[in-house]
Amino acid sequence: MNGKRIRVGNRTKLDECVLGTGIPPGSIAQHLDSYMQSLHQFTAQSRAIRRAGSAALDLAYVAAGRTDGFWNLGLGKWDIAAGIVLVREAGGFIGDLAGGENFWESGDIVAANPRVFRAMIQTLKA
Repeated sequence: MNGKRIRVGNRTKLDECVLGTGIPPGSIAQHLDSYMQSLHQFTAQSRAIRRAGSAALDLAYVAAGRTDGFWNLGLGKWDIAAGIVLVREAGGFIGDLAGGENFWESGDIVAANPRVFRAMIQTLKA
């Protein structure tokens, strides 16, 4: 970013974190109930939730440490491909809602620094 290396944030506790999210219009019917449940959980456990309207931008924000984590459901590969590279190169983790590598097939994704990633996955499993 302007010649400087970007890094994911260093927060360790979910209650200190600002998280990004969204739900693509094409997946509302399929994912609304589970999305609302996760939104409820993260709103109660985090400092704040932001919705930029672009998964690519949200992932870039995680990579640059502007937000601490991101989750979304039902995304297309075109929505996440570049952001995955950014987050991983910046030291972050990317996974599906269970922490695995199925995000390409499902379109469901979680991204954060390693500690926040684990906390987000635990929240989603609960």
